[in-house]
Parts: sequence; structure tokens; C-alpha cells
Amino acid sequence: MADILLAPSLGTRQIVSKNEQTTLQFSCYSSTVYCLELWTNLSRDKSWLGIPFIRQENDYQLNIDLSYLSSGEYEYTLRFTLDKYKNDWCWYGTSNDNGKICITPFADTISDLPISGAANGLNLILKQSIDNNISLTHYKIYAGAPLYFSVGKIACPIYSFVALIRKGSCWMTPVAGNDSFEGRNRDEKWQMLLFVDSVYGHVHLWMVVSQDSDCWFSPESSNSLGLHRSDHKNDNVHLFMLSTRFKQDFTLLIPKALEYYHQFVYQDLLSFNNRQLQTIPNLSDKLGYCTWNAFGKEISLENIRSAMKSLSDNNIPVSYLLLDDGWQHVSNDQSQLKGFEANQDKFPKGLEQSISELKTSYPFLQYIGVWHTLWGYWNGIDETFAKTNGYAGFPCDNKNQHQSIGIINNSKHFYDDFYHFLSKAGVDFVKVDNQGGFQDLKLDQSHKISLWDTYRQNMLESADTYLSGQVVHCMSLTPHVLFHPLLLPKQHRSKPIFRNSDDFFPDEQSSHPWHIYANAINTLWTSQYPVMGDWDMFQSIHPFAEYHASSRAISGGPVYITDIPAKHDVGLIYKLLGETRYSGWCLLRSDKAPLPTFDTVFGNPLENQSLVIIHNFQKLTCSDQDSVEEYGIFGFWNSSDSKEKLAVITTNTIPSKKLAALSLAYTISGPDQGKLMLLSNKDTCSFAGSMTARVCKMGSTLVCISQVKTMGLLLAACLGLIDKFNSVKAIKRTTIYKSADKETVFEVQLSHRSKCFGYWIKPLTEKVKIKLTKVCLDGIILKSNRDWNWCLKSNLLKVNMMAVPLEKVKGDTFDLKVHIQEEEI
Repeated sequence: MADILLAPSLGTRQIVSKNEQTTLQFSCYSSTVYCLELWTNLSRDKSWLGIPFIRQENDYQLNIDLSYLSSGEYEYTLRFTLDKYKNDWCWYGTSNDNGKICITPFADTISDLPISGAANGLNLILKQSIDNNISLTHYKIYAGAPLYFSVGKIACPIYSFVALIRKGSCWMTPVAGNDSFEGRNRDEKWQMLLFVDSVYGHVHLWMVVSQDSDCWFSPESSNSLGLHRSDHKNDNVHLFMLSTRFKQDFTLLIPKALEYYHQFVYQDLLSFNNRQLQTIPNLSDKLGYCTWNAFGKEISLENIRSAMKSLSDNNIPVSYLLLDDGWQHVSNDQSQLKGFEANQDKFPKGLEQSISELKTSYPFLQYIGVWHTLWGYWNGIDETFAKTNGYAGFPCDNKNQHQSIGIINNSKHFYDDFYHFLSKAGVDFVKVDNQGGFQDLKLDQSHKISLWDTYRQNMLESADTYLSGQVVHCMSLTPHVLFHPLLLPKQHRSKPIFRNSDDFFPDEQSSHPWHIYANAINTLWTSQYPVMGDWDMFQSIHPFAEYHASSRAISGGPVYITDIPAKHDVGLIYKLLGETRYSGWCLLRSDKAPLPTFDTVFGNPLENQSLVIIHNFQKLTCSDQDSVEEYGIFGFWNSSDSKEKLAVITTNTIPSKKLAALSLAYTISGPDQGKLMLLSNKDTCSFAGSMTARVCKMGSTLVCISQVKTMGLLLAACLGLIDKFNSVKAIKRTTIYKSADKETVFEVQLSHRSKCFGYWIKPLTEKVKIKLTKVCLDGIILKSNRDWNWCLKSNLLKVNMMAVPLEKVKGDTFDLKVHIQEEEI
């Protein structure tokens, strides 16, 4: 088989709406074939024909005009020849592996989806249009409606869907499918359903919400849904149905639903929209270390010393340490908390002296945190310990196990005592686990919710008093927490850290693509809250180390490792870090959560073993307040363990109009590292509308997108620190101006530095010749061919910023200037 990569891949399905697209693009990569043709029935009469690709080196591209094609289902495959005579055509793929295209007609209104089960228990509250592009329908269950009833069959054929379902009491995770719900378990609890209809290609969201009663959908035959609630006494259950006719607006459906919920149902819009909160600096800007996957419950002071020494010996700049499960004094069966002090066998010096010793022996450790569950330990608090301290403890049955949970009535007293002890011992933050566990208690629903929220509120208030509000929330990705988000401390108003998915499982190969996918889908919901999403720890020596590290760089969350002592990939770790002026090595981390692409959400990438794709874009407002610069990064993760894949970035997939008009794409990582392409969606422009990059099997590729600026006959784009995963994050500002001696000067201000800063400069016409006269960093002239290199073929300038010692400069940022002379030929 020839080395051919095709996008969209064979075996995948695409839905194309004439509302938004006029052309359909296919891309290929091959270094061995002579001619490639798309063999397809994408024709007026659906007859099969071969359509040749246009070749440029190893890249092939084909655009098909949709205007003359009727709505309906189409298929495609590939054929190719290895010689110019085209005597022998070879087929790519198998007869059962054709790609499929569904073309939907133009529609100037949003398709209406009435539900046949409304009379069974739902009362229509509101139906309205939002911004002309989104419709919202609000139902509320009738008083006295049964605990279960059928909502009825969805009133349109489904093309594809993704649902967020409960995974135990503490997590939600995505499941996806095509056409129907057949094969899904009726016992699954679906909180949210996103689907595309195959009639018009419109996108729909169904979400069932309540702040008091537990409620969910169940998948049923014939694409029907059941609606469940847990409490006869509470009818405060609502069904939201939102729709849009534009694919690019699918990411707005969940924000609009939650905004409506918080304004008209929960009625806390002020706090919900308060998203301009600062992150916790010590946990967001610095690299961290967690003990869990390195040691599990065998954590001890001796093991921690070993880990810290290994980090120190390898110059890995960790700034905070999290003591995960295993440090506490628990009962003999290791199920209940027996005291605040650390386990004496593992920490014979006690918690306070152990923390003091660690911070003294390893000065790079600025912050140390500890783990516990919301009710103390996995089965709560030991009854004797509770009585001795006046916490009024009582046992409570758990529906998932025989052993009872040690619950207390006076959780405020407990948390004040606990966090005061931790603060005095030198603990700086806490990770609070198993926050959804209250859902499993055998209590009346109202009592359960009241007890649950009391614990949560008291924990937050005590953390605010004793720990500056620094809490990492874990096992809290559950509907009640999201619909009743007591996430913000009262005083410090910093963004809490919120785990965005289930754990990193190092020994389960299939879990690694799932981990990226689950985080990508969950982000559609969690990104709407004033939290910093946490994608969990990873190990730098691991077959999937770069797979995880690259995702953490653009996740918008904290980055922390769990390496076994003496097992580190130092080079990989430093791809996440850049050196700052005064704060040492800091993370190059996106400030906000990323978003998945339409194909990732509705293309079922794990089932199809295709690409999981997310992007993260940022806007920089310059000091004059008039100029806004935009940069972004795309990430591609291959879920196939047998096939390399082809990533494609088109101007249609770039979420910024400014960058879609004119930008530079540069491949940061992957097999095509260093590949760049000038992109533009303007018909009058000769630049490309897309770029391809290969993604290794079970591998990842990152591509940065940079704004292109012009001055006279020159084009320029700042790529940032191109030896780092999140290269553009270091960019603070770029300017172009003419100097007194008529040279063009490109000036860049950067927050971090590294060994390879990238800047691209190209004349608009071949009649102009350019010459780099000097490159300066913080006023110091750098030497050509030693400190910087200019490639005429790629027009890429690479600068070693480490050539200038830190002590010789002033200011918070690094200032780099490139001087250029232009000469007309």
C-alpha cells in the first residue's frame, strides 16, 4: 500500500449544509504516488467518476463545488497510480470503507422539533428566538407528574449525537453514536444530548436541569427519551431544547442554556457571569508535582524526599507539591479518618515538621497541598474521633457498599478545626475529592441535598479563612454541583481549580485517547463557569507522555507531573516552560479553556479512530487600546493505533475572522514540525486556504496560527517560542514601524524566553529583496549565525534568546527588534 493519507478519512461521515458551505475540500498526502483521484458519486446524477487532485510537492488538494449537487447521501474513496502513464489504477481502502457525505439543503429558519410526550408530564413555559440564529424552548414538569415518563421520539432523523452521561456519582463522560440510540443501555443517565439532524444539518441541544431534584434522560428505542427524577416532592425539573441552523454556532448552545438557567431558574446571573477572576498564581503559572501515580497510597516522607531529590538533580523546576491519598491517619481498614495529623508510620515527624523540612531542603517548593475527601476520607469520619471533637457524627448507609459512611452534622466546626490545623502545619492548599459521593447516600433527597451543600459551603468558607480559598475540586463533575455551583470563596475571589474528567490511567492504553476526548467534550460545559479546568496529572516518561503534555499546554488548566523518581523526560517537560524575567521558569499555558471542533463533537472520533481536535485562541489588546492582536493554536490527537492521520487546518475552521482573512500556520510538533503556510480566505488572494500536517498513530500534532501584519511590501508574523508547545502564549505585543534611517523595524515584546524564537518575514512581490541588518534583544545586538539565523527559503528567522544574560537587562518583558532593509530589484 502506498503511503497515502486522506482527509476526511475513509470510514468517516461528514454532514455539509448549504447554509454555510459552497465547496467541499479533500486533502491528501503522499510521497510515492504519481496521480491521485477521488472516486466518488459527488455528481449531478450521482454517477461515479474520478476527479483528479491538484498536486504541490507531497500535498494534494481537491475542492468540489456544492452548488450543482442535490441534497442527499454521497460516498467517496481514492484511486491512485504509481507512474505517469496511468495504466494501472490501485484502490485505497476497501469496498466497505467508503467515506460518506450528507449534503443538506439551505434553510432560512430553524427546524422545529415538537415532542410527542409533552402531554405526559411537561408544561410549555417559553419558546423564543435568541440572536436570530438560536431558538430556545423551555418545558417544566407538571406538579404530580410521575417519576418517570417518556418524552417521546425525537421528531427528526438523527445524523450523529453525543451525550454527557453519569459515570458513577462523581463524573460525567461523553458517549457518541450515529443515526440512533440502539445499543445504548436504558439504565444510563444522560444529562445532556447534542445531536445533528440529517434533514437540514441543524444542531440541537436537549438538557434536563434542576437545582434540587436529581433528574436525567434515559435512551430508549426508536430514538425516544425517557425523563426521570428522584423526588415526588419536588417538581422543580426543567427541560431546555435549543437549536441552531449554523454549525459554527454549536458551541453557543450550552452557554445560552446555562445563561437562561442561571437567570430565570437558579437566578444567580451576577455571580455566574463573574468570570473575570484571577487564577491561583502558584497553581496556574508554575509546574507542579503530585504523588498519586508515582507512589499511590504508599506515599511517605522518605518517598517524597526521593522524588524531590530526583527533580532537583534533573533541574526540573517544580514549584508546588500535592500529597495525594495515603498521607492521612485513617482506621485500620483504611476507610475512615481518625485524626488530622499525618500517618505516624509514613510521616514520623508529623505533618508540620515534614512540610517544614521539605520546604527547607528543597527551596524550589514554594507551596505544598494535601488531599482529602469532602467528608474526610473515603468512608467519612471515625465515630470516636467525631464524638471526641464534638462533631456530632452519625453513620449513614451507602447504596453502593455495605459499610456505612461516617457523616457529621457539625461540618463547619470540623472544617474550621481541620483547615486551621493544616494552615498551622504549613499547608497552602487542599485537593477535595469525592465531592459527588453524597449522591449515593441512602437519605431522603431533600436531606441529602441539604447535607451535601452544607458540607460544600462550610468547606469553602473554612478554606477561605485559613487557606486563602485555594481549593482543587475533584470528583465533582456531577449535575448537582454544576447546577448549584457553590464554587467561589467570599473574600479571595480567585478562580478555583476544577477537575474536568476522570483520572489519568497510565497503564490502560485505550484510556489515553479517551482522556483527551472526554476533556474536550466536557469543556463545552465546564468552560462556562468561573473555574480553571484541570485535565489531571501525567508522567513525562511514558509512551503517551507527549500525547498528554501537548494537551495540557493548551488546556487552560494547571500542569503537574507524577513522575517516578529518576524517570523524567527533561526535554519534554521544558517544552511546557519558558524562562521569565523575575519568576524563573513558568508555564506557557493558555489562559482559558479550549474548544473542540464540530467534527470532534459529532464525528465520533474514538469509534472511527480519527482525530480529536481542539483549539485555543487569544486576543491581546495593545496599550493604545485601538489595536487587537490575535493568535491561536490547534491540537490534533490521533486515536488510531494502526494508522497515521492527516490534520487539515482551513480558513473555515479558524474561529477568528481576522485570522481567517490572513494568517500564518506553523507546525510546532509532529512529523511535519517546521512546516508553515500562509493562509487566506480571500478569493482575490493567491495564498492557500488550508494547510495539512501529519499526525502519528497514537500521536499528537500542534499547529500555531499567527496574525500577519503588513508594512509597505512586507508581510510579517510573530510565531513566538517555537521550541515550546504553546509557542504564541509568550507574545505580549508586536509593532512595525520605520526607523530614522528608513529601515523597517519589527518589534516584539515577550513574557518568556527560550532558545528558539521564531519570526517570519516575506516580501509581497519577487521584485523586492530584503536584508536583515541587525537583530537586537533588550538593546543588545545579537551576532548573525551564532545567535540568530535567517532562512531565505522559508523566510523564517530563528533567534536564541538565551544569548543575553538576564542580569544585563531591566523590565518585565523581553524586547526583541528586527531591522530590515528593502531593495527593489
